Amino acid sequence: MAEKSLSEITEPPKPPPEDVERAKKEGAKIVAYDPDQLRAFAEGRITLGELEGVSKGSQYQMAKVGYEFLNEGKLDQARSVFEGLVALDPYDAYFHSVLGAIAHRRNALEDAERHYSRALEINPFFAATFANRGEIRLAFGKLEDAISDLLSALKHDPEIKDPATQRARALLNTIRGQAEAVQKDPGKAMQAAEKALEVEGRDLSESEKAIPEPLAAEQPAPPPKAAPKKAAPKKVEAQKAAPKKAPEKPATGAKKSASAGTNRRPAPKKK
Repeated sequence: MAEKSLSEITEPPKPPPEDVERAKKEGAKIVAYDPDQLRAFAEGRITLGELEGVSKGSQYQMAKVGYEFLNEGKLDQARSVFEGLVALDPYDAYFHSVLGAIAHRRNALEDAERHYSRALEINPFFAATFANRGEIRLAFGKLEDAISDLLSALKHDPEIKDPATQRARALLNTIRGQAEAVQKDPGKAMQAAEKALEVEGRDLSESEKAIPEPLAAEQPAPPPKAAPKKAAPKKVEAQKAAPKKAPEKPATGAKKSASAGTNRRPAPKKK
């Protein structure tokens, strides 16, 4: 039987009857891929996670487990989790960043730089990843590239809240303070940088701690609640009583008008 190309598949393939029966006994159900979804995956229009129906929320639940492995020093388990997550969604910068951190801890610096670079291709605003890649490039003696990365970390975290950005600032201050020595011997830059990191209470092997825990991306933060509108205070304007006009007194000796005090017309005078 000749094999069909993907464009020729119009109906979901049917699994063998024995597989269906075995799955039924085990309480499972075999569901075939939708041809349109399968075609979209083959053409790179959807990820494996979308094809398999694994939501981003579920992926970040898995990432949380991998992050715990990382903190416990279980690097093999952590790497397995995040390699699986990258397979589900190769366009998630966070997954690549953590793989870079794992390689960084293993001292596999080339792999770490590759993962960091891929993460920054996807998300060029990740301050922690810029800082970590800057440290790697400084170790390789790529001084110009390292300084560029460290400056980018400060640019994307101007308040320097992230521990990785704090290290980036310490490294830059050290490099600036020993500019002449760095130009003559790039290796001295790394030694000075390590001393600066010791002052900060960290060293290069602990850079993975700069990767944030995958909680923020699990569920988007709800929009801030609008403050209830307060009713505008009613303006109470004191109504000033109009001053009463004193009744005009008729001039002494003046005759009162015939129409005074009445709406009637005065009666005509008899001739």
